[in-house]
Amino acid sequence: IGGYSFDLGRQPMPDLARLRDRFDETVALFLRVDDRRLCVVELESRQPLSFARGIGYSESLRLGASGISILAHIPQA
Repeated sequence: IGGYSFDLGRQPMPDLARLRDRFDETVALFLRVDDRRLCVVELESRQPLSFARGIGYSESLRLGASGISILAHIPQA
């Protein structure tokens, strides 16, 4: 991914599972890759009507709540 190497293993899974179970919504973990966000982990809601984009989904950091959240935590130059 953009020259980066990482192994997520199972480290974020318990926290993501707790969030999904508590709110019964799809949860995802995005990483910043240049000016984009990339979905690297996703746990879908168990509701019959739910929304998920899938692992590998990529979008501009300037769109969507997850992108704006990442931008909010980038130190300004």
